[in-house]
Amino acid sequence: MVDAMWMASKAWNNVTEKTIEKCFKKCGFKRQYQEDEERVEEDCVAVDTPPIGDEAPERSSDVTKKLNIKELTFEEFVSFDDDLAVCGVLSDADIIASVSKDTDEDAGEDNVDCEVDGPDPDPKCMHH
Repeated sequence: MVDAMWMASKAWNNVTEKTIEKCFKKCGFKRQYQEDEERVEEDCVAVDTPPIGDEAPERSSDVTKKLNIKELTFEEFVSFDDDLAVCGVLSDADIIASVSKDTDEDAGEDNVDCEVDGPDPDPKCMHH
């Protein structure tokens, strides 16, 4: 069991960002604006991670005060991203292009020469 866990961990750690990006793209998740990502990076503020223990709630309160963040109730926290768009809307042209690309890739696989194990197509008969 431990070996299986180590193998799964190693496999997951070998997944590259590019692979994940391709999977999201294949599923229809698209970046709408590159500028949004740059704006988010500009808005980010480096904050020390509070230590786990008795000081964590106090440090959390300090951070919310310094960044002028409103204290949230549990319900507000859970529903914070309910209206967040998680993917773009695909147009008919996008859908057709996606399907056409998949069909072209599948057609390319048919051109691969394969050796088939089985009986000779022209068996020789032996007379007794």
